[in-house]
Amino acid sequence: WGVLGAHFAAVGCHPHLGVAMYAVDSLRQLAHTFLARDEHALYAFQSAFLRPFEQVMHAHPSVRMRELVLSCIHHLLQTRADRVRSGWRIMFAVLAAAAADEEAAIVDLGWEVCAQAVVLASGALASVCEGAAFLDAVGCVRAFAAQDRSERASAAAIVALATEMPAQLGTDALPALVAQAAGAAHPGHSGG
Repeated sequence: WGVLGAHFAAVGCHPHLGVAMYAVDSLRQLAHTFLARDEHALYAFQSAFLRPFEQVMHAHPSVRMRELVLSCIHHLLQTRADRVRSGWRIMFAVLAAAAADEEAAIVDLGWEVCAQAVVLASGALASVCEGAAFLDAVGCVRAFAAQDRSERASAAAIVALATEMPAQLGTDALPALVAQAAGAAHPGHSGG
């Protein structure tokens, strides 16, 4: 997948918008098919085949391309969120890139997708917390709260951080999830 992923990222960043859009839409179709299959716990293939979305989101100068990437992530979340495992980290990275975008329209669209991702992810906490994706989710929502291009997205992200995310997790689950996420983020650290 290394060669194909690099090719999708390169073509997805092509200056001709039609070529780039075709590549990203093809990647979405391929990702949809791959997400239909179970991912083994020891592999992170989902993050590998979703990475070109992140690369295009960071590199393409066209607002329309970045909107397409967000639409693809939104589609994958709506249709395959229950199958996502290692792919959560990349999805939250794409959304965090939207929070850092200079275009308010991208920030707003990114927040809409992020808000839905957080709700969908709360239904799949075990897979979200694997590999520290829980920390990525919090960091992504925090990026929307801290940005200054969309007051609406910022205010909604602050509410999500303060009330909605803790409520979705439940007070009993939060300490265990934070400890699990911290352990995944620092696998060799023994705490002493």
